[in-house]
Amino acid sequence: MSLSERTAVLMPASSPAGRGVFDGNVKVERAAQQTDAKQLSRNLLLVPRATVNVKPNLQIVADDVKCTHGCTVSDLEESQLFYFRCSPFLTVTLH
Repeated sequence: MSLSERTAVLMPASSPAGRGVFDGNVKVERAAQQTDAKQLSRNLLLVPRATVNVKPNLQIVADDVKCTHGCTVSDLEESQLFYFRCSPFLTVTLH
């Protein structure tokens, strides 16, 4: 019996008129019993014309597994921009 765990968390930030694409795939073969796979894509749109296309995909052949996937896409409200601009880790200029 095989025991494995896989977690993928993706958080891209799309900038001016940018386009982000995530086409994720987790495949669990029949021999990979007790697999615990998690796939999550968190996307932040920084300007009105930015877009993100997300397609999380799970292909499960095994019987005894725990697999999840999810996606969020959001933009910033004006009240949230203040906190975003104060982050010392960002070098992006927001308009």
